Amino acid sequence: MKRPMIAVVNQDTIFLSLMEELLSEEGYHTYIEKEGDKAYLSVKKYKPDLVVLDIRINDPEAGFKVIDLIRLDPDTVHIPIIVCSTATQLIRENESRLRENNCDIVMKPFHIEELLMSIETVIGPPK
Repeated sequence: MKRPMIAVVNQDTIFLSLMEELLSEEGYHTYIEKEGDKAYLSVKKYKPDLVVLDIRINDPEAGFKVIDLIRLDPDTVHIPIIVCSTATQLIRENESRLRENNCDIVMKPFHIEELLMSIETVIGPPK
């Protein structure tokens, strides 16, 4: 049985390395994307089981653009998204928009267990 694939989209290379290591140790397959402009194309190409997305990739609207593109495409509309960010004010101001787009929210800093629990709730445990 194949391991669930998680796309992690964030411009922080340290965060990306930590997430890749953590998720691999937990049994998930991961791929990372550092640029918001390329994130949607990667999601469309690889069709991950989940996207963990920083809402502020390159600018305050970049994450929202990625979400909109994923949700408008019939091939990717079903892919769950967890917004994982330190942009608390931006998220508070746009929480209803995120919820309407079926996004879960995990605020940084977070406990690893909190993130793993959110992932398991959305896509289940690794096989």
